[in-house]
Amino acid sequence: MLRRRRPPSQDRRVAGNGELSKSMAAGASDGGSSSFATEILALFLVAGFYFALVWIASRCVHEGYLAPLPRSAPLDKFSEQRAMDHVWELAHEIGGRQEGTEGLARAAEYLKAEITALKDRSKSVRLELDESLVSGSFSMHFLRHNVALSYRNHTNVAVRVSAHNATDDQASVLVNGHFDSPLGSPGAGDCASCVASMLEVLRYIVDSGWVPPSPIIFLFNGAEEVFLLASHGFITTHKWRSTVGAVINVEATGASGPDLVVQSGPETWPTRVYAESAVVPGANSVAQDVFPLVPGDTDYRIFSQDFADIPGMDIVFLLNGYVYHTAYDRPEIIASGSIQTRGENLIELLKGFTSAPELKTADQRAQAGGSNTDRHVYFDILGKFMVHYSRKTAQVLHYLPLLIVLAVPYFFSDDLKTSYSAIFDGAVRHGLGCVLAVLFPVMLAAARLILSATAMAWFANPLIAVATFVPVSVAGLLLPRVLSSRPHSTQEKIVASHWGATGLYGLEAAVLILSGAMSSYFPCWWALFMIPAIHVLQLLQKRFGQHSLRSLLGYILPGLLPSAYTIFFVVVFVEFIVEKLGMVGAHPDPFGFFVADVVIAFIMGLAVVVSVGHIIPGLAHILAKPRIIWLLLAISVGVSVGTSGTFPYSTLAPKRIILQHSFRTSGDSIIEASHDFATVDPNPMTFVFKHAPLVRESLATEPTLSQHSGANTFLALYPISLMLSRSFQVPTLAGPPYPQASLPKLLLTESIPGTLGTRRLFFELDLGSLQEVWGAAINVTGPLLNWSLSNQSLPGSEIVNGGPPSYVCRFSGKSSETWKFWMDAKTSPPLRIELGVLDQKLDETTIVLMQKFPLWAAVVAGTTYLSSYEF
Repeated sequence: MLRRRRPPSQDRRVAGNGELSKSMAAGASDGGSSSFATEILALFLVAGFYFALVWIASRCVHEGYLAPLPRSAPLDKFSEQRAMDHVWELAHEIGGRQEGTEGLARAAEYLKAEITALKDRSKSVRLELDESLVSGSFSMHFLRHNVALSYRNHTNVAVRVSAHNATDDQASVLVNGHFDSPLGSPGAGDCASCVASMLEVLRYIVDSGWVPPSPIIFLFNGAEEVFLLASHGFITTHKWRSTVGAVINVEATGASGPDLVVQSGPETWPTRVYAESAVVPGANSVAQDVFPLVPGDTDYRIFSQDFADIPGMDIVFLLNGYVYHTAYDRPEIIASGSIQTRGENLIELLKGFTSAPELKTADQRAQAGGSNTDRHVYFDILGKFMVHYSRKTAQVLHYLPLLIVLAVPYFFSDDLKTSYSAIFDGAVRHGLGCVLAVLFPVMLAAARLILSATAMAWFANPLIAVATFVPVSVAGLLLPRVLSSRPHSTQEKIVASHWGATGLYGLEAAVLILSGAMSSYFPCWWALFMIPAIHVLQLLQKRFGQHSLRSLLGYILPGLLPSAYTIFFVVVFVEFIVEKLGMVGAHPDPFGFFVADVVIAFIMGLAVVVSVGHIIPGLAHILAKPRIIWLLLAISVGVSVGTSGTFPYSTLAPKRIILQHSFRTSGDSIIEASHDFATVDPNPMTFVFKHAPLVRESLATEPTLSQHSGANTFLALYPISLMLSRSFQVPTLAGPPYPQASLPKLLLTESIPGTLGTRRLFFELDLGSLQEVWGAAINVTGPLLNWSLSNQSLPGSEIVNGGPPSYVCRFSGKSSETWKFWMDAKTSPPLRIELGVLDQKLDETTIVLMQKFPLWAAVVAGTTYLSSYEF
């Protein structure tokens, strides 16, 4: 390739073993080493800059809601107070709305009464109310485990809102929220807040006179907490299911906003409508990439992934997950403004969705020859506005930083080999720094736990995690630059480090977009804003000197926008993860004790990389000094030691405990009874007994590790049972809460020989005289070939603790009839079946024991009947 030779006066070269060009590296002379005072001031400057960003981001996250409107607000406005009246009724007056309880039936009656009242006064729109009991069977992969689900008689309350001239087959928008609540919780945030928002939006439509261009179906489903059953019943059996052209799933993974779009698709137009419509947008592609990694799921997967491919979005209350699925999820804990913001967003979204030209039924989409399923890149800026663009645009834009970095030596250097070598060296050092920034906090977390008996010291106060892991992570970012041995001038190091880091981010963006990850916008925008930063730095260094703090601002300020956005994202993400680590599970020793601390250390290191990493190249010539590294390490170690004895929990951040009165039965006889305890975080029950002496004193004997595995003892909670590996038990003489009760049992009613050494076994599952059954589960091991459950299809097998393959089916739903099913199996070896049934009625001894726990413990209690069979 021919290149025009530039005059010597314009000779320009990139940092490397050769000299630097005037335009790219010219600046102040090296000016000697910076003083320790300058280094400390620079460190405080950076810390102050990020402290200010964190403070602003926290205000935006926790106070960025719309002002709540009172009960007296005009009827053509959404009112949070009117919605909160529904929350108080559902979560306080009615209380728990778990499957098998009277509260669930009362909630359904309340919903029907409220909708009927709206229907009676509706004039501008037509309201059709439909209550249905749904039954069915299917298999799914949940919490990374396989399970079959059989259910019956779950309640759905649906209402269709349409213009008077709308046709029955017109494409509609489905809004889904569940009114059942988790075990042991009044479910104010999860999800009375969802149902209340939907009721107030429905009232708004009736009273405002707005006529939706397309019908809207509000589905109040009564069985989400028992593994998404009611949504499956609706989308597979309901008379309106074929008309659904879009879905908005309203959920909560905490008691307060912000509302965040965590999933969107499978088509792209819902993202466009959201960007155009949302009053306070909260959405980003990173959530879409990360959410599949988070344990748990929502009804959205039923509508848009597993049993239909309906376009739409999954919108969740994200924060205050400390009280999620606990007795503390009460109405007063919901942040003021959260529901107002959700409601106004939902109204504008419905206006956008119902008027979207892309809204079509499944048949209409098929006739149109499919749809655009390419994902968009989208993200909100501090909840103020949305940025979104197509995948095709991203494929061009997100390759641009890498192309610029590769092109710079060609246009500005006469020594390409040396220039590319310098860029590569800078990229390697920055990449190594990023690795160490994550590795150092993880090592510190592990070291602390080796010397401490308490995990999660930061749980109730996340600032402890910030002060412990951020300094050591920054030290990791700086260390490779401290160890640099190349004989470059300071300016050469700055420029090589800058273009190397920019190239690394550009490469990351290119790899991510190539793999289909829309989160590639993160490194892309860092790199694009970094490119001009080096020139601003050099201009200010010429004027103020190489080690001037004003010069450092020249490198920081061009990246102010991506820094602010990244900090906003990090604040939300870190808070979400901290809250969720309270239910990470009690995994087997010796590594289970380390899980939560290692995860938060890894997350904090990652947060430092994404929020601080892009400014390090321009600051390392001052901060990358051994004394700064030692100072940062000393801060982290000092905080770690000083806070190692901090009590992890509080009433606002409780420890989750599962208490089960277990009865092992044979026929109608009880052969063993015990109180079984388990936790869902790394601090074991011994920690609880130590800090809750009233609990320990009320037990008849010393608690011991359970003789039975958690997977077996808590079988009725499967697959949650697989997270409970270190359970404790105390024998008890107390009987079940039902005197002279008929106990649950599995009965073999018939066995028919088959061909080639097979047989068909017919069973009846009798739940006895239990009155508040939440669910039952069977675990089948042995030569099982097929069964009549889950549409006569076995789910994937499970192997627990190296045992034989097993198949698990859950049963849910009230009925006076027994469950009847068959199994095909080989004649030998025998078929082994474990049965677990969880009932929510408690005996007096268990109630008294619950009351002994301190307020920092959130206890979920139940009565379980366990039995084993061989056939």
